[in-house]
Amino acid sequence: MKKSELKEIKDVLFENLFSRAVEKYIVLDSSFDILMSNGAALGVLGYPADISGRNFKSFVMEKDLPEFDKFIEAVNASDVVKNFKFYLLTSGGAISRFFLSGTALRAGNGVMEGYLISLSVSNPQEWASLKDHGMFFQFITRKLGKLTSLGKLTSVFAHDIKSPIHVIYSTAQLMNSNAKLDENTRESFAVIERNASRASRIIKTLMDFSKSGLCQLRPGNLNEVVENNMEMLGTSLKTSKISLKKELGKLPEVYLDANYVSSIVYNLITNSIEAMGEAEGTITVKTFKDEEGVKLSVEDNGCGMDETLLSNLFQPFFTTKEAGTGLGLYLARQVMGEHSGDLRIESRKKEGTLVTLVFKRTV
Repeated sequence: MKKSELKEIKDVLFENLFSRAVEKYIVLDSSFDILMSNGAALGVLGYPADISGRNFKSFVMEKDLPEFDKFIEAVNASDVVKNFKFYLLTSGGAISRFFLSGTALRAGNGVMEGYLISLSVSNPQEWASLKDHGMFFQFITRKLGKLTSLGKLTSVFAHDIKSPIHVIYSTAQLMNSNAKLDENTRESFAVIERNASRASRIIKTLMDFSKSGLCQLRPGNLNEVVENNMEMLGTSLKTSKISLKKELGKLPEVYLDANYVSSIVYNLITNSIEAMGEAEGTITVKTFKDEEGVKLSVEDNGCGMDETLLSNLFQPFFTTKEAGTGLGLYLARQVMGEHSGDLRIESRKKEGTLVTLVFKRTV
């Protein structure tokens, strides 16, 4: 075989095994500068053009750089490591979760020349472990069937209600422009306008969920999320016996998807209101920072929950509400996982419930 023919075969192999691979590959030199990346990697990172020459560390969040160094040390020690979780900066300043696997690229004399990095948006080990269970495929088929139906229903619902919400928003905006309105009426239309705008954002979130989109994390302030929800819910509680209080601390910004987090906070407060029923009580929304990170808590002195109910709260499709989907807290915990955070619940029967959101990634 001629050298030219051998080179042509090698080029074809490279084109098919690297450039056209569905796996997301990035090749780094020993200083972590990007030598090449395939289309799949560029696509998942959101970059339309080549990123060669950039240092891979520029995609890693500053707080995660020590973990990246440990990842590299592990590759150097064992040549191959799999499934280190990182949050990487993608195009437009958003942050997405990836599982990184690394392979050492060594010269014939053993000298480290660089690294082959593989990106995955899910953890392959989790899927591998599930294959060991004989009932897995029956189970996942049932659950995916329910989720697919829910996704379709959500998409149809969101699409159908989008136009009426837009009419409400536009009408309130038009009425509020009337110079003859008194101050109270003007404020009432302003409240309608703000809440119609929020409803529109919720609809967008529902449509995003129906497409199974990931959170888009950007710097934001939790106190603003609380203020927006307090303004809306406070108006609806004026005639009730429930007192809605806030205790907002001085916070650094955190990486969050404001729409998703706002929906979680709204639902947590609504759950507390429902737990109160017609009784007199207090709901306290608090933000603060401690050694774990930035936290947002919602506490009520409602009916509380027993251990049996608590142990099932995060099970998908588990609900005690006649009209509930059983996905609220389950999805909320998934969203907090995308934020590299946590959702915790403490409750005592007839004493009340405390729900805490933990955000560990500050700006």
